[in-house]
Amino acid sequence: MTKARACGLDGAHSVKWANGSTLRYHLYKRPSSRAANARDRTIFDEVLGLWTSGGCGLQLIEEADPDKAEIRVMFNHARGRWSMLGAEALDITNSKEPTMNFDSHLVSTDGLLAALHEVGHMFGFRHEHQTPDTPLRWREDAVIAHYKSMSGWSADYTRRNVIHRHDMARKSPHPWDPESIMHYGVAPGLIAAPADWKDKKIPTPTGLSAGDRAELLAWYPPL
Repeated sequence: MTKARACGLDGAHSVKWANGSTLRYHLYKRPSSRAANARDRTIFDEVLGLWTSGGCGLQLIEEADPDKAEIRVMFNHARGRWSMLGAEALDITNSKEPTMNFDSHLVSTDGLLAALHEVGHMFGFRHEHQTPDTPLRWREDAVIAHYKSMSGWSADYTRRNVIHRHDMARKSPHPWDPESIMHYGVAPGLIAAPADWKDKKIPTPTGLSAGDRAELLAWYPPL
């Protein structure tokens, strides 16, 4: 298999796919209770097209055999909504195990937006509200209480997915992007600072932003 994972300057594995790689994706067909339906397949392909419409150095092709696929997508309602981060998908070597999961089918606006977000993770993108460039400072107790009430999340899970910053700065010249599909919507009363964002609502993104497309091109420029 062609090497698909890029390496950092220190030789450490990166979440970035090696530009020029072919990524094969498989949407499980069995068992039927966890399989994609025809509409899911159409929407997933549409999402890939939306992400790559401005060009991309990765080639994405559907693969019928899960043993040959780097990306495997399951619809298991009991396992939540998530994706492995970029080339970390290669660490899941059991072809019966997904590298991306949805807890519902995609035939809704929410399903489309969920797929856009998880495919962003598939490319290697982390949460935009946790970027080192964000100016946001959180009311931590309020954030933890909000996600416990809304989603049943533990305090630790909320810190890892909302509050704590990651160390991956943007590669494109776009600054922190509250319209990014990788940014969570924020309810009123959760932001402590800065003053121009204090206690304000950040709407849930409604699609890919110009910054999302610019970031994809910065990571994976067409060859």
